[in-house]
Amino acid sequence: MLDSLKSFVHSFYVLLFESDRFKVRLSISCDLDFLIYECPGLWASDAELKELTDMLLEVAKAGQDGKEMPEYGCLLGDREDLKTRVISIAIDKNEKRAVGFSAQSYVDIVSGNFKERLLHLGLIFVDPSYQGKSVSYLLAMFPNILISIKSGFRDCWVSNVTQVPAVYGLVASNYFYTYPGTSRKFEQGFYHRYLATQLYKNHKSVFGVGEEAEWNSEMQIIENSYTGGADHLKKSFAAAPKHRNPVVNEICEEHLDYERGDDFVQIGKLSPSTFIQLFKSKKSRQTRLQMSINILIFSLAAMILPVLRWFIPNQQVSLDESCDLPLVI
Repeated sequence: MLDSLKSFVHSFYVLLFESDRFKVRLSISCDLDFLIYECPGLWASDAELKELTDMLLEVAKAGQDGKEMPEYGCLLGDREDLKTRVISIAIDKNEKRAVGFSAQSYVDIVSGNFKERLLHLGLIFVDPSYQGKSVSYLLAMFPNILISIKSGFRDCWVSNVTQVPAVYGLVASNYFYTYPGTSRKFEQGFYHRYLATQLYKNHKSVFGVGEEAEWNSEMQIIENSYTGGADHLKKSFAAAPKHRNPVVNEICEEHLDYERGDDFVQIGKLSPSTFIQLFKSKKSRQTRLQMSINILIFSLAAMILPVLRWFIPNQQVSLDESCDLPLVI
């Protein structure tokens, strides 16, 4: 109990004086903890970044099942890349090892006087022994909830690049105003098309797409996508994990050329409805209670912190580097 209190005080202190990032530990079940790092390239030591990258590589190696490893993004351990990343890692408490991760990233879309920040949902890897247990869902949703709370529950545009029906369906079902989505009658808005096109033209390296690829703006599909470091992630339709909704699987099979290596680029919004979707998922009563406590504390912090910052002058604060107490609830 005392350790949990110390952890909360330290995390609250970091949020107060270093609001550009967070590092927290969420405990929602007897089996799993979730470590969440915002922009670790800005603040982590070389040793911390190496430890983080080693955990990511451990999970990716298990997820690739003997195939070659992808050679881009967070898996390279590059500090510059990790300056914009939001990394979430699922830790098996009993085995004390990483069993899944998501690597989201902030992407600034700038064109003339137009500027919009996207949250790109990025890679999700889950150890085969943990697949089908909602781990990928929690890895995607927990950092999104923290980001939403931190921003005062303002809507945020998100992007996702995938050929995997299970991931496509997860994004379409849990984010607001998503295109392409779960309906065969797609409805593309101006922002969908514009943001997806700018993301493809100027930020292909974020998701490992090479110059050989071609862009279908109407369907938001990258044709011949797997040529820029993500080559070893390419899957056949038969091998790609399926979604529980057969319509989602049919949409992917109908519109994507898996032999060529196509990807959808989905654009949607992170909004407070994310919370509703999270609690609609099939979780135990104990898990929902612990999730509620985590969300309540962060919500209270989000309301209190702006008031405290108003009375505290902007200053550089030196934290004890040995004080590593992530939030545990």
